[in-house]
Amino acid sequence: MPDVEWLEYCGREGLVVLTKDRKLRYRHREIAAIRRHRVRAFVLTRGNLRAAEQARRFIGNAERIQAACEARGPFVYAVHERRIERLYPA
Repeated sequence: MPDVEWLEYCGREGLVVLTKDRKLRYRHREIAAIRRHRVRAFVLTRGNLRAAEQARRFIGNAERIQAACEARGPFVYAVHERRIERLYPA
């Protein structure tokens, strides 16, 4: 499924996006879908993480992610080891 389609679905259904696609915020079609469908996305910025470390980062930041999701989208946050950082809109 193309990224723009699942981003639209997530936005329409109010689902939060957790992804390791760190270039998502740089692609024009994807960022347009994020904006248009008010997507709330959290992105791992290191592409070489093993699955267990990916899960640890999302779980370790669960409270921060939940707090960020109280705001309406659209937005994209980077998920680091012990913090999240807003990337879009800057």
